[in-house]
Formats: sequence, structure tokens, C-alpha cells
Amino acid sequence: MKKYIALICAILMLLLTACNNQTPPDETPTDTPTQSEQPTDNSETTPPAEEKNPINTMEKLADVDGVISVTKQTFSQQIKGAVAYKVLYESENGKLAADVVLPDDYANENKHYPVLVYFPQIGTYIDSLALNYALNDIIVIRPYARGYDESEGVRDLGGKKDLADSQKLLEIFDSASFIENSNIFVAGSSEGSVNALRLFAEDIEKRISGCAVVDVISDLPACGEFRGEGIQNLFTSLIGKTYEEAPEEYDLRSAVKFSEKLDRPILMLHFLQTPIVSVEQTDALYDLIKDTNKECTYHKIDALSGDFQGESLQRLLSWINKYD
Repeated sequence: MKKYIALICAILMLLLTACNNQTPPDETPTDTPTQSEQPTDNSETTPPAEEKNPINTMEKLADVDGVISVTKQTFSQQIKGAVAYKVLYESENGKLAADVVLPDDYANENKHYPVLVYFPQIGTYIDSLALNYALNDIIVIRPYARGYDESEGVRDLGGKKDLADSQKLLEIFDSASFIENSNIFVAGSSEGSVNALRLFAEDIEKRISGCAVVDVISDLPACGEFRGEGIQNLFTSLIGKTYEEAPEEYDLRSAVKFSEKLDRPILMLHFLQTPIVSVEQTDALYDLIKDTNKECTYHKIDALSGDFQGESLQRLLSWINKYD
């Protein structure tokens, strides 16, 4: 019996020893998931967008879509403190040209000059644009209507084509970092006032801060009656139809028909001795907007002159300085 009990104890001891000698399983959690547990990302890696070089000089404006060329111009006299360029660009209506005259430090990122888009009635030269505007700390852009300078085609007196041309020019300059924080103004004289007012009224995004006009044509049919058959024939030639044939074409060019859109600062000037446009044109427009637009200013100048020169130029410069 004692031998039997001893045998059983020996067997139990062997079993216990075998259990103690087994290697315990590794209980340390692994950080590497199995292949089936690996996270999957089937999305394609998108490369970072290529950064475009800033358009911080006039020369670099040539890289903007729609610009054909940018050429530096030379003044006919020695003018220090200003630079001038000729810009050729494409609109839906063909090739167009514009003169651009700037203070010579316009590219300084610490400078923010106001911009004037100028539709003159009389011929202008880059020298006068420099003396009148650039040397008074204003960047001036002077578009050439189709049929003038290097602009192709025929103008349509502030109609849909002229408006599209002006809007394209603004779109191009909106790409320039050197006017990114600048206030933009438009100005026009006589026929140029039609272009300026149309561009101002159709500026849905309110990018343009104000509009200045001198010897304004605000009512084409009334202007035709005042000037007679010669100007009526010109209107018919440029618009393509008489007022009786297409009154809506004359209305879209007449600010008295869209005066409610002229809801930002406006400067109106009139030379009382000018034979070109009657004072009633300015009076009529002022009467329509003076009660709703408290930032409308009207001055009559008792002189025989035209466009922005002399007193009218000084009033324009003071007005821009006020609203810049």
C-alpha cells in the first residue's frame, strides 16, 4: 500500500514539474495589426496646388489671361516720379488698348494708391496723365474705345460691347496685387460719361467706390434734340438704329433711365459755357438721385472748358482724396 501511494505521489510531482516548465504565452499587446487589420486608404493623394506668382508689377500683368502684351512707354518730356505702360488685351469684341500711368513706387507693398478708370472726351497723352494723376498719387487707366489707338472695331457709345470691354479690363487688373487694397473710381467726360456711368451702374459687386462725370450726357434722345441732326446721325451710326426704331437701346445708355443704380458717391460737374452738352442733362440726373443718394455732389463751373482740367480737375482730385 505504501508503495502504491508513493507511486501516485511521484506521478503527481512529474506532472507539476512539466506544467511549471511550459513557456507562458506573450501577453504583451502588439502595436502592429495583422494584415487583415491594417487600415486601408484607397483615396489618391492630391498634390498640393501650385502657387502662382503674384502679379505685383506691370510687367507680370502680361501673364494674366487675356493680356496680349505690356509695353513700357517713354514720356515726351522729363517726368520724374511716374511710369507709363501700354496694355493690349483681348475682349470678346477683339483686341483693345489702354494706357496705364502710375506713381513710380506703385509696386511697393506698403503703398496703396487709388485707381482711376478714365474715359476722356478729348485726346489725352501719357504726359498729361502723369502730371494730372500719377504725380498726385493716383494710378490712372485710360481705355481706348474701339477704333482708336490700337483698339480694333467700332465703339457702340456705351452699349453692351463697350461695357464688356471695360469690364474685361477691370477683371484683368483685379489680378494685380498692387491694386488689391486700392479703391477704384471711374470718371468720364461728355460721351465718356456714358461709359463711366454704365460701368458704375453695372458694378454688381460694388468694386467701384465712386463715379465722377463732367458735361454729362444722361439722356441720349434729349442730347440729340439739343445738338441737332448731326449728333443724331452719329448716334444712329454708332447704335445701329434711330431712337424711334430702338428706344430701349437709347434707354440703356441714358443714366436718367437707371438712376436708381447710382447709389454710391457721385461727383457731377458742368461747364456753363460749353456748347457740347446742355446743363439740363446734368440737372435732370441730379434731380433724380439727390434725395436718395446723399453722397451726390454737383458743381457748376462758369467757364468755357471741357473734360477734367483746371477747376474741374482740382475738384476731381479733392473728391477722390475724400472717398479714398
